[in-house]
Amino acid sequence: MKRAAEAPPSLPLAPPRSRKRPNTTKSHPPTNTVPANDPELFAFIDSNEQKYISRLAEFVAIQGVSAEPEHRSHVRDAVLWMKNECAQLGGATSLEELGLQTLPDGKTNIPLPPVLLVEFGNDPSKRTLVLYAHLDVQPAKLSDGWDTEPFVLTEKNGALYGRGASDDKGPATAWLAVNIQSDAGAM
Repeated sequence: MKRAAEAPPSLPLAPPRSRKRPNTTKSHPPTNTVPANDPELFAFIDSNEQKYISRLAEFVAIQGVSAEPEHRSHVRDAVLWMKNECAQLGGATSLEELGLQTLPDGKTNIPLPPVLLVEFGNDPSKRTLVLYAHLDVQPAKLSDGWDTEPFVLTEKNGALYGRGASDDKGPATAWLAVNIQSDAGAM
């Protein structure tokens, strides 16, 4: 028996921008490119290494496992953590609430995590870069085969381990570092 086609869910979207962006591919070539081997940039990164690792450790500690209803509120905590970090760096932030999710029992509804939108700068003559990251993580327990506590960032043999350190909390916090470097004039 075929199921009736369901309409795709509609998401609340922010109103479109009123300003018009130029076609930057031809009219605005990059003016401040960073060389592939920029000693000043790498010195800046090295001098801030502990700050970056501490930030990632704080973020990894948030047990935002969206697949487990008992941890769903922590996904919101992760989104709010990132919102705060972006706001501290001068980003204009907003949250878009997505409503409720009905669990498989058909009776229980829990809030979906909000979508975080952030904008750094608003110069229409500059290029726009859009980044995406999910801030929730998959379930993780020592009994799943982890050698270390999953929600404690741990260094082993020069590598950092922790749930979300590479998917997707690490990349998201790296983008914060890029913004700091850009504001400092290193990029």
